[in-house]
Amino acid sequence: MSKHAGGPVRPSSSHEPLGSPTDCVQFEVWGKVQQVHFRKYTERIATKLSLRGWVMNTSQGTVVGEAFGDREALKELAHWLQHTGSPKSRIDRADIHWNTGSYEPADFTVRRKPATSINVSKHECKG
Repeated sequence: MSKHAGGPVRPSSSHEPLGSPTDCVQFEVWGKVQQVHFRKYTERIATKLSLRGWVMNTSQGTVVGEAFGDREALKELAHWLQHTGSPKSRIDRADIHWNTGSYEPADFTVRRKPATSINVSKHECKG
C-alpha cells in the first residue's frame, strides 16, 4: 500500500524475469512526480544503493529512468519507486521492466532534457 493518501493507487507492473540474473531496470512513474523533487530523491536512493543510471522528467508529466547494479539493490529501488517516492509525491502507477544491460554508466544522474517517453531502442538497458 502506498504511503500517499488521496485516492486508490493503480496496480503497478513488475516484469521480472524468472530464473535469470537481472542487472538493469527501466522505470516510468505516474502521479504527482514532477515539481516535488522526485528525481533528486531517486538519485539519492540509487546512489545510496550503489546503483548507476539516470532519471528524467517527460513531457507527459511522468518520470522515467534506468538503473544498473546489484539485483537486491534494484529490487529495493523498484519498491521505493512503486510505494514511497519523494515526501511530497503521489504515486499513481509505476512500471518496472527488468532487463540485462551491456552498458553501465559511471554513476547515477538526473538528466535535465525532458524525454517524450521510455523508448527502449534509444536507451542502454535492453533485454
